[in-house]
Amino acid sequence: PVTLATLAAIGPKLVYIHSQHANAGLSDEAEQLHVVDVFSGALAQLEDYRRDFRRFAALRRDIDRVKERNAKNRENEEFLRFQCGQLDALKPKKGELTEIEKRYEVLSDADEIKQRLASLASLFGSGDRGMLGDVSEARGIVDKIDFSLFGRDVEGQDIPARMEVMETEIRDIADAIDDMYSGLDTNPAALERLSSRMQAYYAAVKHFKVKDADELADLHIKLKQELGELTGDGGELPELERQAREMARVLKEKAAVLTRMRQEGARLLGDEIYAAARTLGLPNLKFEVRVSPAKLTSTGGDRVEFLCAFNRNATLQPVGDTASGGEMSRLMLSLKAVVARRMNMPTIVFDEVDTGVSGEIAEQMGLMMRRMGDDIQVMAITHLPQVAAQGVEHFKVYKRDEGDRTVTHV
Repeated sequence: PVTLATLAAIGPKLVYIHSQHANAGLSDEAEQLHVVDVFSGALAQLEDYRRDFRRFAALRRDIDRVKERNAKNRENEEFLRFQCGQLDALKPKKGELTEIEKRYEVLSDADEIKQRLASLASLFGSGDRGMLGDVSEARGIVDKIDFSLFGRDVEGQDIPARMEVMETEIRDIADAIDDMYSGLDTNPAALERLSSRMQAYYAAVKHFKVKDADELADLHIKLKQELGELTGDGGELPELERQAREMARVLKEKAAVLTRMRQEGARLLGDEIYAAARTLGLPNLKFEVRVSPAKLTSTGGDRVEFLCAFNRNATLQPVGDTASGGEMSRLMLSLKAVVARRMNMPTIVFDEVDTGVSGEIAEQMGLMMRRMGDDIQVMAITHLPQVAAQGVEHFKVYKRDEGDRTVTHV
């Protein structure tokens, strides 16, 4: 058991049903093109072409979107230039504000920090109160003691090495403190510059209504890009147009391949339909499958027409304009007989395809359907004994009144 949607999706790939009204499809240009593609073996090439056409269509939509945006921007070009000019003056960079805030915090307390660093330098230095001087003096004393006298197990024998490490570490700390002290700028002008830059960032973030300074940098790039589109000095549009030109070239090449396949397939299809239809009582039939150039669409660059004439000296006309009901039925059966062996279709059902014919022609149609049955399963619903006589199996469908209802039996 499956859902109706699943059946609807899979069913047409398994069974083709030719109803009494399907003859009208013979005059539909889209159906005609599909028949030619099936007969030409061009379905794989067509799908490959369609994939590229969808990409090309997406590119054209992107180009239209950018052009529409540019047109809108031109209306506001003066304002756009003003905004871009403001950000040009600021020159925002990602991460800069965070760094400025850190430096500002340090410089705000520079005097106090410098005083503390000076105290540390005094404590760690080599002066009278400095640890480095005391440790150096202690090392001098340690070097005069022979710790081996205390035996191998005495931990004190490592004191000279440990004192050396201690002196090196204290010296490194003292040097680092001196570097920090020297590098600390207490110039009020430097603090003022940082404050001014920081406030400019804050004002711009508020003015341009962005989340933070990093988004301000992104906005600057975007505005310059949009302005570049307007002035023609680069941006998104030229690259999209280049891609579209390249894709158009590829499409034309692939469409040309489709055209050659269709022209060859159309010639063979026309010959085979002509040969098949003449056996169904159409001795004066002229049939042509015409492939003519057309604008590139999702199906390629061709227009396909089925043209025919049923009488002597008659000019070729579109199938739908010239065929009667009986002629259309015979032509459609001929078409299905020719195309069926090219389609991967297990079953075809003809629902009164023999409408409008009788006698010997009906017998010929029945024979044609029986020959089709050699390759695929054919089911024919008919009222004509000449057609029914060709069937291998027969099912009689009838209705019978049973009480207050009518029941259909097979």
